Amino acid sequence: MSDSFARFITASSSTSEAQKLVHDLGYVPPEQFKAFESLSTNINALLAVIETISQITEEEIEANPELVITNIRNGIEVISHLMDDLKNISAFLESELSGSDLLTQTDILETFPRKLMDLLTVEFFKEHYNRTYSIFKLFGIIEVNAITKPPIPLNFPHIERIVHWDRVRKIVHKSTG
Repeated sequence: MSDSFARFITASSSTSEAQKLVHDLGYVPPEQFKAFESLSTNINALLAVIETISQITEEEIEANPELVITNIRNGIEVISHLMDDLKNISAFLESELSGSDLLTQTDILETFPRKLMDLLTVEFFKEHYNRTYSIFKLFGIIEVNAITKPPIPLNFPHIERIVHWDRVRKIVHKSTG
């Protein structure tokens, strides 16, 4: 599993790692930030399914071919639940940050899901497909900016990572059209 996604998984079970991840997205979280804990059940279930599937032997598959199908179905179900959690991450944030200045004075609810996806995507490409990462930067699909002077104290200096998903569609459309 890539380090970028491992960071997110770790953030679901560690307050300090959750804070680091939120800092990397440009926000100053509260001291006891635990918004990702609600994802840990489904993340752990997915890791368990992956582990189970990786441990199935050829002999077990030959004896019971349904074993693989059952585990894949379980994996799909867990992924579906995790995707629902990720779609609702703004609700988790709103609950966790209720009454805080971070919620009322920043755009965290509106931008957090996109920023998180962009961060994880950019880190994944940079870590595993550096050549593709460089090409995406060259064509403006990936943009990386240093934010050294945040506009308000609740924002944190960080490296902003943006994936211009609309540009991917345009390039794909031009190459197929």
